[in-house]
Amino acid sequence: MAAKLRHLYEIIAGAILSLLGITGGVKAVSGVQPRETYGASQASYKIVGRVLSENGDPIEGIRVRYSRLEFTDENGHKQYFEREENEFITDKNGNVNAPAYDYTTEPREVKIELDGASFRPQILSGKDLDIRFTRDTESSWHLGNYTIAFSATMKEA
Repeated sequence: MAAKLRHLYEIIAGAILSLLGITGGVKAVSGVQPRETYGASQASYKIVGRVLSENGDPIEGIRVRYSRLEFTDENGHKQYFEREENEFITDKNGNVNAPAYDYTTEPREVKIELDGASFRPQILSGKDLDIRFTRDTESSWHLGNYTIAFSATMKEA
């Protein structure tokens, strides 16, 4: 709830400041500026998935975290775009269906991290994920919708 309120506050404050002609700087990481830019087109993201135990029972309370490769630094280390708003918890049926915050128009390398209770943490990426794009032709500002879907079976620790 607090994360949603903070996100709403950031949107409102950003809109007011941009109307006043004030744009905020973004923090550099290893000398590389993020691609987030005022006036850049956006896409919408939704994380849809199901988490089951080895015996096929749905698992409630698993933390699902979405992140995307931001850049690879000069030493070859991958740096991922991560935000608190992109953490979700599975419901009693083991499902998650939630909008994710992202500012890019194309998720190149995405990972979903699963963690919770008495189960071994798991990272899903590449072929483990079904990433689908539907182009929104009504607006040049909004460049469409991405759905990032997964199904995972977790092993007990």
